[in-house]
Amino acid sequence: MLWNAETGAVLNSFKGMPKNGNVQINSARSYIAFMSEDTNLVIWDFKRNRQLSQIDGRLIDFFFFEKGGDQIILHGFYIGYRALELRANKLRSFCINDSSVSGSEVLPSLIYKFHDTKITVDDSNNCSERDIIDVNDDVRRSARITSIALSPDSNLIAICTYDSVVLIYSLRNYAKVGELKGHESAVTSANFSPDGKYIITTSEDQPG
Repeated sequence: MLWNAETGAVLNSFKGMPKNGNVQINSARSYIAFMSEDTNLVIWDFKRNRQLSQIDGRLIDFFFFEKGGDQIILHGFYIGYRALELRANKLRSFCINDSSVSGSEVLPSLIYKFHDTKITVDDSNNCSERDIIDVNDDVRRSARITSIALSPDSNLIAICTYDSVVLIYSLRNYAKVGELKGHESAVTSANFSPDGKYIITTSEDQPG
């Protein structure tokens, strides 16, 4: 069932879904994705109340809807990154297939992937490299990037480092606009609040 979190009202009920499994919903409330009991990733069409697609979940490590809600991003060790275009029900490969890549964040047409002290900005439509953000001048030589997070409006990127600092860069000109200091060891993750006004971080010295 789909619930209104504030009122507790049932917004929709679905037939044919498994009793258990990881369930995610896109921003437009038009599709849901869940890992079924038989290890298949199932995409469910809200409006038509029927299954749109099914993918062998044994190949998938994790999945999530991209910010626009029209694609679901899949990742697996053997398949790399794939994007399922929901309207066309078409699966296509992503640019990220390099085993040296430490992680990524995906926008509808851009992929931000990081390794060591560099973030590469790729165009996901033609797999071409557009820009490189190098934070080497802002951290110690031994301090690599641990994770990244994009703001909800896609204007900022928070870059977590082993140097106990979170760097804030503008995605308009890739210039540093701020830094967060306070952790005593490596910052492991960051996330923006839905309105973009707050950032929550975790590190090896404390949970947040």
